[in-house]
Amino acid sequence: MKHNFLKSALLLMMATFSVNLMADTAVLSWNMGEDGAAATGANSITGASGCAAEGFTIAITGNTTKSWSQGNGNITIDAVTYTTLKNSNGAQNTVTLPEGMYASRVDFYVTTNANEGNGVLSEFNGAASSDVVSSVKNYTEPTHIIKKFTTGAHAFTFTFNTQQVCFIAVVTYSNSATIDVQQYTVSFVNDDVEAEGTVPAAVDVIEDLSIKIPANYTLYKEGYTLTGWSDGEDTYAIGADFTPTADVNLTPVFTPNTFNLLTATTEITVKWDFRQSAGAPAVTWQNGKGGFLVAHATLAEQKVDVKLSIATLTDPVGKFATQSDWCQVNNGTIFTFPSKSGATVTSNNYNEPSANRMDENIAPEVTGSTGNYVATFSTNPTENVSTLTNNANNYFRYIQVVYPASASGPTALDNTNSTIQTVKRIVNGQLLIERDGKTYTMQGQLIK
Repeated sequence: MKHNFLKSALLLMMATFSVNLMADTAVLSWNMGEDGAAATGANSITGASGCAAEGFTIAITGNTTKSWSQGNGNITIDAVTYTTLKNSNGAQNTVTLPEGMYASRVDFYVTTNANEGNGVLSEFNGAASSDVVSSVKNYTEPTHIIKKFTTGAHAFTFTFNTQQVCFIAVVTYSNSATIDVQQYTVSFVNDDVEAEGTVPAAVDVIEDLSIKIPANYTLYKEGYTLTGWSDGEDTYAIGADFTPTADVNLTPVFTPNTFNLLTATTEITVKWDFRQSAGAPAVTWQNGKGGFLVAHATLAEQKVDVKLSIATLTDPVGKFATQSDWCQVNNGTIFTFPSKSGATVTSNNYNEPSANRMDENIAPEVTGSTGNYVATFSTNPTENVSTLTNNANNYFRYIQVVYPASASGPTALDNTNSTIQTVKRIVNGQLLIERDGKTYTMQGQLIK
């Protein structure tokens, strides 16, 4: 078997990406099958003699009705170009190595054809994963995800939750199942008694690898926004890389909100996306149970957390369960969120949603067809709160609220006949101007 031919490519020093090729490697791609290409419609592909993955098999095992197809582009690694494999959203795959061989590391190079949102490597080797696929239709700059094993794996699984993921995978392997590697546990611990909700699940991280500090969907503190996590010495912002050197507990860092969503004089849109493929957590509430999800309002590059409360009735039995591309929402599920007069609310639904009601009796305007209905509601809030009641079993992708600009006050800083009273520094480092009882960005945008 010829698993070592990629080593010579290193000598060229022309690699588009750098992969550790000190051990043997196999490249899983559309080119691995007989005659340099896989068969369209095949559920399983085995590496042909002489290719970069000779004797390796990659099969779609989570959904046998799905099949491999040729990706929409090529990815170059170490001066060798490979055609990508295209995988179905949410289909689990199994890689099996040749007899007596064990994987120690996998490098995924991934892009997606999704039109919106990020994809996720949601499962690897039987464990939940949250690696984000941020590359969209970009084959020259694919997302690079590294996974390592603590014990050599003769076979392993992986699952992408994203539309039409196109990828290649480089498997580092040897004939030994023994791997000398250290693993650390990163735990998220809520030590703020004023914060409610749940923390992200703990993550096991192999030495020298990093995790992304996760986006916030499930923690909320009234009047504050979760801006990062702290190890007691340093604070790591949402989306930052964190490389542990020992087991560690990270605690949330909340920053006072920098504007009021309901009084801002600029139109603001808040969208709660329920798709796991877009990053939403896997949650299920039903039969009287409930919870909330957090999204962000953005104004002048500042963000504040906004809470969407979700309640399920016992009669009828409501249910809210996020899935890969849809969220199951049954009759008897009620959404509650901050609101104001003139706000416009939309939901994206699979089934016709005309039975739903906003603020008890406001019916929607419905457009679209099965698989892509859009319901649009006006609001009649009570004490700055609106409720959307789901009155028939359905599926949602999102709920979005467009908050109109408040009529009072200027929308930008006016330098005429006024003097700066104070300049203050917000915790995250942005300078704001206070003038005549109002607060502005340094660019002159009114935020509260």
